[in-house]
Amino acid sequence: MTIQAVIFDAFGTLIKIQDGSHPYRQLMKIGKAHGRRPRPDDASFLMKSAITLTQAAAHLGITASPEQLSTLETVLAEEIAAVEAYPDGLEAVKRSSC
Repeated sequence: MTIQAVIFDAFGTLIKIQDGSHPYRQLMKIGKAHGRRPRPDDASFLMKSAITLTQAAAHLGITASPEQLSTLETVLAEEIAAVEAYPDGLEAVKRSSC
């Protein structure tokens, strides 16, 4: 039997986020505080879209102050900079591509 595909769950399996501050969740909380009800496809949209948090807020109809958005953009940039790969995860990916 030949292996045809390998699927990895990235977060917590291949990479770790140091001190995750959840800026997308924070954005959704701001929306909720201003009366926007979360929709079932919000998370899917956010995970699939290559947009800034400011663009996400506009697309989702979330009203947030420029200061809030600036803070969330900074938090997201810091979180991305702190992402690290697990050494054994890198090895697993290498082995799966053979």
